[in-house]
Amino acid sequence: QQRQLQNHGDDQAYADDGGGAHLHYGAARAGVDGDRMRLRQLAPRAGTRGFRAPEVLMRSRHQSTSIDNWSAGVILLCMMTGRYPFFDSPDDLTALAEIAELVGTASLQRAATALGKRFTYTRHVDALPWRELVQQLHPVNSESLPDCAYHLLAALLQPCAHERITAKAVLDHEFVVTYARWVPPASELAAPPSAAAAGGAAAAARDREFADAPPAPVAAPTTSASAAAAAAAAAAAA
Repeated sequence: QQRQLQNHGDDQAYADDGGGAHLHYGAARAGVDGDRMRLRQLAPRAGTRGFRAPEVLMRSRHQSTSIDNWSAGVILLCMMTGRYPFFDSPDDLTALAEIAELVGTASLQRAATALGKRFTYTRHVDALPWRELVQQLHPVNSESLPDCAYHLLAALLQPCAHERITAKAVLDHEFVVTYARWVPPASELAAPPSAAAAGGAAAAARDREFADAPPAPVAAPTTSASAAAAAAAAAAAA
């Protein structure tokens, strides 16, 4: 689909995706010698495509570690729906449109206002309940995951950065506390004394064989509550 991006007199960015959907967000202005001029926004834009928080996509210079919590929410969303990547837009405007179709236009407009920006969409979109989304994409997960999983998902994928759940709150969340099972890396597991005494060359040979073996194919199993909670906890702790 062809997209056109142009500047309007009211200093808005306009995008047409060929399907009648238009997305705008206001750019900042600054007064210089009494004249109005465009203020180029040099904002951090790190992160993997599909995992960037709204404040990153809106080129806000007011970013915090909360952007990582949004990314953790996307990881949890992928696990709960069995879809990866979940967001796969080619540019920031389309990425905001994808988010708007899930969280609703009102919440994104509120997030933009908090950042000193303006976000409009061609139509009003109500937020899609997370349980309904998971039911549509992965019915088995929707039946097995507890209510607190959906509560954590909504708290992580909160468009307003200042209202988004903190990493500490994630680790204290009911879903993580109840269902997460932390498995330490193998490097942190101490070998039993008997194994240390007798292991020697045989253990080293097994390690080399394992390291040289090709990775086994990964299936797309049903996500258990413990696996999803552990992933959310690990992402928040990182």
